[in-house]
Amino acid sequence: MPFYIEKLLLTLIYPLSLALLLCIAAFVLSFAGRADPFIIIVAVAVILLWLASTPALASLLTNLLEEQNPPVSVETISPQDVAIMLTGGVAGRQSTTNAVRLGPTGDRLVQAAMLWRAGKAQTIIISGGIEPPPAAELLEACGVPVASIIVEINSSNTHENAVNTVAIWREIGFQSGLLVTSATHMPRALASFRKSGLDLAPWPADLRGRYPLVNGGFDFLPDAGALAKTTSAIKEWLGLVVYRLRGWA
Repeated sequence: MPFYIEKLLLTLIYPLSLALLLCIAAFVLSFAGRADPFIIIVAVAVILLWLASTPALASLLTNLLEEQNPPVSVETISPQDVAIMLTGGVAGRQSTTNAVRLGPTGDRLVQAAMLWRAGKAQTIIISGGIEPPPAAELLEACGVPVASIIVEINSSNTHENAVNTVAIWREIGFQSGLLVTSATHMPRALASFRKSGLDLAPWPADLRGRYPLVNGGFDFLPDAGALAKTTSAIKEWLGLVVYRLRGWA
């Protein structure tokens, strides 16, 4: 199955898309004079969207992903040859000024720079992105020298991140490394890299989980931010399933 078709099908089963599809199906049935299925399908769509929009469910799905690779103190890890930073959403360029801006997953870059400054990674590999890579500019602005940055721009997904980085790893002869990506993305990314032959140590960024799951009644009320968080978690769970079915993880 072509990648873009697979991505479209996955997008259609995210909570908002699925709820809209159910509503469309209900209206089609209503024009056919079938009132009972209309009511049932609309009720299912409303309940689905409500649940997906609750902070309680969003936190549960997020925590289940993040708990697989919990963060540790930087002082507790040994120095590594390289930190591999996946760039999805890390940085971009403003269309009018071409200025570099941190993206929604910019904490990955902050964590990679922190690892270098702490002496825990001699080199940073930026995997994925565009040419010239805005993430490299931001790392340089954080004090990381050009000589310590390697850029890989041919990857468009996590599987390609792993395959293309393995080639660089073997060419240079690295022996140890850390994988820097969002905590919710870490299970799929780490499995993909290990499947490709690199047994990296995880260094999660963008931690979004929270404890306790429920702080009050408002955690069961719809919230736009919670819906985005739920959708992001579902994307990772579905992605992990797809990667395992395709032999990528």
